[in-house]
Amino acid sequence: MLTAGELYCMICTQMFREPCDWGGHWSVIQALSRRGIQAMEDEENGVSQENLQEAQPINLKSHLAVLDALMEAYINEVISIEGVVTAVKKFATFNASQELPYDMEDALLFWLNKVGRTLQDRRGSKKVNDPEGSDPSGWDLPTLDDILKDLSDGRVLLAVLCFYCPNHICPEGQARPLAELHETAVMCCHHN
Repeated sequence: MLTAGELYCMICTQMFREPCDWGGHWSVIQALSRRGIQAMEDEENGVSQENLQEAQPINLKSHLAVLDALMEAYINEVISIEGVVTAVKKFATFNASQELPYDMEDALLFWLNKVGRTLQDRRGSKKVNDPEGSDPSGWDLPTLDDILKDLSDGRVLLAVLCFYCPNHICPEGQARPLAELHETAVMCCHHN
């Protein structure tokens, strides 16, 4: 699917919602370029259609560059700093003069930190009110400073899922899945 470009075309159809004949890799590269995004293999070389069509062996570096560029395009299509701030205002308070994000990465860190803090505050108040209540096995969310480094163990992703889908991901009184995720994350960190 990757070397034929089908997957990329399906992604672009859903993401860009523009009339276009998604005819393979070249149309995807062009759509990204029109949005100011270049899929780059390294600092000097852009991804080519020929590189993406290589099948024996697959040119993984080129495909990862396209996937990265598609993720950047998606972020640019659906997320704005104002939208993030509006979303956070629905569940948290903050000091606008000190905490407003200044770019997209800062906005993502702002949102994730507010979700994590709000979730911890909620869990903390439940524990104070019910000392026998669920204890997420010492589950402690870090304050994020670096998006790539701080998201590596999965705890913040789990916090987002618990925050937005509490009855499906983290049912009350069931701390074991959190403990299992933590154990899995620790094991993965030791084997990287």
